[in-house]
Amino acid sequence: MIEAIERGDVEQVARYTSVLPAWLQVEWYARFLHNITDDDHRRHALKLAADVGLDTNTITATVVTNIRLSSSNRDPEGQVLAETTAEDRVKINAIDWLLYDKRQRTEALRQANALMRSFLVSRKIGATRVLFNKIPSDSVNIVVQEHEEETGSPDLSGETENIVREYFCIKTFLDAQESFTDWFDHYHQKRPVAPEKPSVGVSFPQEVAYEQASKQHQGELDRWKQTLKLITKTACERLYNVLLFPEGGWLVDSGLDDQEPDTTGVGGDEELMPESLEPDRKHQLSVLRSIYIPQVASLLQNILHSTESFKEALQLADIIASEKHQLYKAFGTCELQRFLVKLQETSLELLDRNCDALGYPLQ
Repeated sequence: MIEAIERGDVEQVARYTSVLPAWLQVEWYARFLHNITDDDHRRHALKLAADVGLDTNTITATVVTNIRLSSSNRDPEGQVLAETTAEDRVKINAIDWLLYDKRQRTEALRQANALMRSFLVSRKIGATRVLFNKIPSDSVNIVVQEHEEETGSPDLSGETENIVREYFCIKTFLDAQESFTDWFDHYHQKRPVAPEKPSVGVSFPQEVAYEQASKQHQGELDRWKQTLKLITKTACERLYNVLLFPEGGWLVDSGLDDQEPDTTGVGGDEELMPESLEPDRKHQLSVLRSIYIPQVASLLQNILHSTESFKEALQLADIIASEKHQLYKAFGTCELQRFLVKLQETSLELLDRNCDALGYPLQ
């Protein structure tokens, strides 16, 4: 059988594997599929496996888990690499194994969520977005439909509901990041440059040319401001969507918002690998909240201060301090200090504009 695997003889590998005990069938055929990357070859290998009675769903889930956990996102010196690597792309493409059969869409979302968590912990926003875009947009509908066909009820189980919820949390974050990038690019890179005013005593044609250029610049500036207003509105809404994510908060499981984060190192929702080899999901969620909630608040402060929405920028402190949302729990000491320094800058700006520190006009 090893010789057949080394030759890549799919027919023989499938036939030999089918006579092994069930648990060895999954292990050995998953090993065989590990390095198959061509889509047609993958489909052919799965068809042959199904023809000889192998459990293709468990096998493909095992393949993806093995590839996803095969190594880390660190370089030889142990430093976190933020750029997308060739290894990341292999892991991303492994998710395709779970997209051939709609009945595996829940597993595809679960595995994709786990991989996106690991990317986000390593600040790999680009890799996260590539993986998210690989998941078909109708996946949640398929999950609900498959569940309803199987159980007769549209109400998802608690575990599946949290898989879907996590998927939407990641989507909300990626949308917010994209909108902030659009805002930053428009605000800092696309503002029209005013024409240089001519010196005293220039010729009449030069004065006329300057006046025409000034009028053109004013028109461009008005359009820039109008576009900025729209982009700012979208970016702020999407950043608020992260901070004010409903029913417990961003990356908080539904129905578990009153529980303390699990930091014991016990495995989370992974089933196909030994718990000791899987990252602790609850701990990862807690870490991601501590990384990205302060970051999102900072981005929102940046937009509101830059667009002179000073009063709203100050009101952001009420949202962070609110017991309803408890966002302050995601802030470390340094992040909280930076947040307060920015608030101080906004308050001083208001004082310079004859308003009190809370944004109300002085009498």
